[in-house]
Amino acid sequence: MAIGHILFSLISTLPALVLWRLVARVPLAGNERRAWLLLALGMTLNAAADWMWAWYELVAQAAPFPSAADVGYLLSYPPIVAGLLLMPGVSPQRGGRAELWLDALMVVVGGFMVLWYVVLYPTATAENASLLEWVLSVAYPLADVLVLFGAAVALVRLPDARRTTAHILLCVGFIAFLVADTGWSRLWLAGAYNPESWPGIAYVLCYLLVVAAAHVRERVERMPPDVVPRPGTRGWRWRLSISSAASLLGVGFLLLAGLRQGSLSLAGMLFGVAALLTLVLLRQGLIIRENAALLARTVALAQALRRSERRFRALVQNVSDLIVILGPDGTIRYVSPAAEHLLGYPPDELQGTVVYPLVHPDDLSLLRRELAHILKQPGVVRRVELRARHRDGSWHHLEAAVSNLLTDPDVGGVVAVMRDICERKELEAQLRHQAFHDPLTGLPNRTLFMHRVDLAFAEAERNGRTAALVFIDLDDFKSVNDTFGHEVGDLLLVKVGQRLAATLRDGDIAARLGGDEFAVLFDDVESHADAVAAANRLLAALSQPIRAAGRDFTVTPSIGLAVHNPGISPREMLRRADHAMYHAKARGRGCLEIYTAGLNVAGWKQVAQV
Repeated sequence: MAIGHILFSLISTLPALVLWRLVARVPLAGNERRAWLLLALGMTLNAAADWMWAWYELVAQAAPFPSAADVGYLLSYPPIVAGLLLMPGVSPQRGGRAELWLDALMVVVGGFMVLWYVVLYPTATAENASLLEWVLSVAYPLADVLVLFGAAVALVRLPDARRTTAHILLCVGFIAFLVADTGWSRLWLAGAYNPESWPGIAYVLCYLLVVAAAHVRERVERMPPDVVPRPGTRGWRWRLSISSAASLLGVGFLLLAGLRQGSLSLAGMLFGVAALLTLVLLRQGLIIRENAALLARTVALAQALRRSERRFRALVQNVSDLIVILGPDGTIRYVSPAAEHLLGYPPDELQGTVVYPLVHPDDLSLLRRELAHILKQPGVVRRVELRARHRDGSWHHLEAAVSNLLTDPDVGGVVAVMRDICERKELEAQLRHQAFHDPLTGLPNRTLFMHRVDLAFAEAERNGRTAALVFIDLDDFKSVNDTFGHEVGDLLLVKVGQRLAATLRDGDIAARLGGDEFAVLFDDVESHADAVAAANRLLAALSQPIRAAGRDFTVTPSIGLAVHNPGISPREMLRRADHAMYHAKARGRGCLEIYTAGLNVAGWKQVAQV
C-alpha cells in the first residue's frame, strides 16, 4: 500500500518535471510558451496535492474529505484550463468561428450529461453530506467540465502538422484525467473507493500521455520542416468524430437512464432518438466526406493554378521576347523584364509611359496605322516590323506580333510580343549587298547598275536633263593574269575599282560588269561636253600606274561613252557605249571614243587620246 502511494505520487510528479524541462529547453514563443507554462504549473499543483494525499494515507493513516490536498487539486484546474485554451491552433476563417464553438460546446454538453448522471445529480441529492463536502463534491465535476471545455476547444483547433500529434496526446491525456476524476467521485460517493481501483489507472494514463505530448513536442522542434507532412482534410474529419462521439455519448447515457427507470415506452422513444441521431450523424459524415473530396479537388486545382502561374511568370521573366500590353491610346500598361535586356530600360521606367517616343520617326505612321487596324479587329494577329530606341540612343529592329485583347478581362489591352531581329536585318542587308554588288571589288554589279541607269534615264526624260554611260575595258589585262597569276590580277582589279570610285562625282555610280569590264553612269551632267570631260578624267586617272603586289602596273583603259538621247532605252545606251569602247580599243591603248550615229555607218571617230 505504502509503495503504491509513493509510486503514484512519483508518477504524478513526472509530467510536471517534463513540462518544466520543455519550457526551459525548447524555444517556444507567444501563446504556446504561456500555454505550456500554465500546464506545467497546473501539473505541479496536482503533484503537490498527490504527495499531500499520500502523506495522509501513510502517516495519518486516513484521508479526510475535505482536506488540504483538495486545495491543491482545485487550484490545479484553472492553469490547466487556461493552458488548454491558449494552445495555438488554426485560426478559423470568417464564418468558421461559430462552427468551432458549436463543436466545442457539443463536446461539453455531452460530457456534462455524463457528469450529471454519474456525479452531479447523486451529489446534489445526497442527504448526509455537510455543506463543505457538498460544495467540494460539486466543485470537482464542474472543474472537470471546464477541463473538458478546454480540451474540446484545443481538439477542434488542431494546429499545423508539426504540432498536431503533441496536441492530440495532450488533450486525450486530460480527457483521461476527467474520466479518472469522474470515476473517483462516483466510487467515493458509493463508499467503494480504494487506491487500487480503476480511476488510479486512468490518472496514470493521463500523466503518461502528458509526458508523451511534451516529448513529441520537443522532438518535433528539432525536425527539419520538410519532413513533416502537410495537413489535408484531417481537421474536418477529426472535428466530426469528436462532435459525433460527444452527441452519441450523451444520448447513450440518456438511453441508459430511461432503461433504468423501467419504462419501456420511454426507453423505446429514447432508442428512436438515439437511432435518428446516429443516422443524422452518418449522413453528416457522408456530406463531410463529399465536401472533403471536393475540397481536395479544389486544393489540387488551386495548386495546379499556382504552379501554372509560377510557370508562366518564370517564362515571362526569363523569355528573351519582349511582352508589352498597350492601352488604346498607346500607354504602356505592362512590360516584361526582357525590356531591360532588349532595350536597356527597367520595366518600371517604361510602365505608364506612351510607346510612340520609343519608335523611330520613320516607323511611327506604320505603327499608328497598324494599331488602328488592330483596334477594329479583336483577336486578329498582325505582324509589324519597326525600330525602337535603345537606352544608349541606338535603334534596334524589332518584329512584333500584335493582337487586340481589350475584351479579355484578364488582359484588357493590346498585346505585342516582340523579338529582336537586328541580326536578321544585318544578314538581310548582307544578302542584299551580295546580290547587287561584285564580291571582288565591292562595286555594284550589272543588276544594280542597270536599275540605277533605268532610274537616271527616266529622271532625265522627265526633267530634260542629260545622263551618260561609260563602258571601260582594261587593255592587255589577260597578260597580267598570265604573267603574274590570278591573285595579282584580282588585286589589280580591286585597285582599279577603288580608283574608279574615288574619281566619280556624288551621284555617279561605277560597276563591275564582269572580268576586266567596268561601267560608269554619269547622272545629271550639264551638257555633252561635261560628259566628255568626265570621261577624260576617268581615262587620265586609270592610266596612272597602280601599285599592287609590291610592283607598279600601268593598265590603260579603253573607254566608250554614250550620251543619253530621248527615246533610247538604257540597254541600248549601254550597247552603244560598249560599241564605242570596241572602236576605242581598235585605235590602240588608252583611248576614249564617244558614240555617234556614224559609228554604225561610217566607222568610228576619235575624240581624245592620252
